[in-house]
Amino acid sequence: MMNSTSQPLLGRTINLLRDFAVIRSSALAWCILAISLTVTAIAWFLSSQYIRDRASDRFLFRVSEMEVSIEQRMLEYEQVLRGGVGLMEASNNVSRAEWRTYFENSRFQEYYPGIQGVGFSQVVDAEAKDAFVQSVRAEGFPDFDIRPAGERDRYTAIVYLEPFDWRNQRAFGFDMYSEETRRAAMDAAIASGDPTISGVVTLVQETEDDVQRGFLLYLPVFERGQPVETSEQRMAAVTGFVYAPFRSRDLMIGIRKSNLPDIEFKVYDSVDLTEDALLYDSSQPFLAEPKTGDADFVLTKRLHLRGRDWTIHFESQPDFISGGESAISLAVAFVGLLVDVLLFLIIGSIGRQQRHAETLAEQMTSEFRKAQKQFQAVCDTAHDPIVLLDQSKKVVYGNPATMDAFGFTGSELIGTSANRLFERSLLEMEPLSSTTHDELLCVRKDGATFPARISTSYWHDGEQQIAAIIIRDVTEQKRADTL
Repeated sequence: MMNSTSQPLLGRTINLLRDFAVIRSSALAWCILAISLTVTAIAWFLSSQYIRDRASDRFLFRVSEMEVSIEQRMLEYEQVLRGGVGLMEASNNVSRAEWRTYFENSRFQEYYPGIQGVGFSQVVDAEAKDAFVQSVRAEGFPDFDIRPAGERDRYTAIVYLEPFDWRNQRAFGFDMYSEETRRAAMDAAIASGDPTISGVVTLVQETEDDVQRGFLLYLPVFERGQPVETSEQRMAAVTGFVYAPFRSRDLMIGIRKSNLPDIEFKVYDSVDLTEDALLYDSSQPFLAEPKTGDADFVLTKRLHLRGRDWTIHFESQPDFISGGESAISLAVAFVGLLVDVLLFLIIGSIGRQQRHAETLAEQMTSEFRKAQKQFQAVCDTAHDPIVLLDQSKKVVYGNPATMDAFGFTGSELIGTSANRLFERSLLEMEPLSSTTHDELLCVRKDGATFPARISTSYWHDGEQQIAAIIIRDVTEQKRADTL
């Protein structure tokens, strides 16, 4: 026989529900429905929070991944520039062809996508300007000149820039030192001797189409043999800059590997998130309308890169939490509600069945009591004694004729053993069927006896066997038979 711990869960649940059904189940059903709805709401909230926490972790990981990618890519570009500086310092005069060979063999655009080119800008003193211009024109560029025109104490001129395509040719001869933002970065690079990023600029390579904001990365080249311990010494010894121009969108797409990921971000060349400081916006030019700013996840990071402080503002896109992830919490809520409703209906049904059973039992009890009263009324008016015996052969009922015939009062008769009423014990009778016994002597309370013929019937009242005995006094009949 299985114990309660080994019963199936469903069986134990049904048994529990049946026990609950003993109570008026209407209020119970509503109470359980309220509790189960609360549990469902909590389960939905916890599942939603779990999905959101997972998405938040994924968002933070991708933000960190992007941050590391930017830092790593700028470090790689720095190595590109250091290679160019090494080339300049290893030779007394690096020719244009040698610079091109260095660029082509390094395959920068293949291994470092996003870089616009690698160039060299030469520092030219005012008194040497004309001679410098003539030397470049002699290389086959008769229209070469330092731009913009004007008298300045010191010039810088872009003389090498690879790949030397149509876009980069627009920068050929440009004096970057003449523009305030570029000059500030070049002076900072000279002062530190380290690679330095400029502020936001519009590259001279830009045309009227697909205009992008840009910046430049500078690394100064110093004259060999000159002291460079102090910033003043470095300013006097600088001969030029190996530099790289960057178009911000081309750069970030090269780092990002995709134009439309599930995270949008903006890069600001400042700690202030202003439009003037905006270097890159991943949503442009792809989105025709600005975003509403209701992203699920938002994070702002600060990067210190080669002398500049960049601020990157990340926002998740609406589909960052996928439909499949959102469906999990909805499924929890739907299944929970379905179970709640079914549980409510089951308990309500059990309650209705219980109430029906109680009503039926009350009706049966009422009918039984009515039949009992009718039976008692018949027995009470009968002329012959009628006795009911229980399974232990004790009197549980005797009609008035019985009390008159045996001389017992009602209280004396109830509980009396059949042995006191009959000379031969009824225990000897087989209670298999109704029987009629002749010449059975009955014993009165005073010990006197009288002959009687009895009829016995048996039935079960649900708990035990009951014997009904009808006693007919045959004293007068026997006396008549003897005459």
